[in-house]
Amino acid sequence: MKSDIKKIEQVLYRVCHAVDQGQINSFVNLFHLEGRFIITWEENRKYTGHEEIQKWITNYDNTLRSSMKYLRHKITCPMIDVSGQCDCLFLSRCRSSPQR
Repeated sequence: MKSDIKKIEQVLYRVCHAVDQGQINSFVNLFHLEGRFIITWEENRKYTGHEEIQKWITNYDNTLRSSMKYLRHKITCPMIDVSGQCDCLFLSRCRSSPQR
């Protein structure tokens, strides 16, 4: 199970680097062909498959990332639960107080 967590952490880090460096194809290729990307700050909007995910990251790259001189995600303590029930990685923006 620890090796699974390490592998998941590596995918998470690769996601961050791809987004920060504008590597659209690298970002998209981290997902399964039929993978889903759910954006919590977009009311849990789902993007399914490489084509939809590529459209999202391209728009993100052209609007948000390109407007900043430096962009760097900082993931310091990801919470990863490997239960065998789902092949997914859930990421959410941190908030100052937990939402209930």
